[in-house]
Amino acid sequence: MRGILADNDVGGHLEALLRIWQGAAWRELWKALNIDVVTFTDLDLASDCPDDLLWQTCQAHELVLVTGNRTMDSEDSLEATIRKHNSSRMLPVFTIGSTSKIFTNREYAAKVAERVLELLWDIENYRGAGRIFVP
Repeated sequence: MRGILADNDVGGHLEALLRIWQGAAWRELWKALNIDVVTFTDLDLASDCPDDLLWQTCQAHELVLVTGNRTMDSEDSLEATIRKHNSSRMLPVFTIGSTSKIFTNREYAAKVAERVLELLWDIENYRGAGRIFVP
């Protein structure tokens, strides 16, 4: 795994998590993971690109996608794409269960940050999981 990408609906949320990871409690582990934080611009993706293209790009570039909760509302939705194309070698998508709490509840944000770090540390064991809800 090379890095992590925030979906267009959780860019600020990932920034909040990054502040937690770069704080005293998690700084050394975050550094040890040596993970790139990648943006849509880095990948030449439009912020409104189709979910199937986003997921396939993340897989091709070895990126874990972080997103908010989504529904399967079309054949090219993120959930439909995962169900159709997931295999044992694919990286999971991390879905923040309650995005609004990241900004309003420090304890919740800390739990999400800790859980994501745990998952990233052991990411090879989560390939093929499809989607993982955090915390």
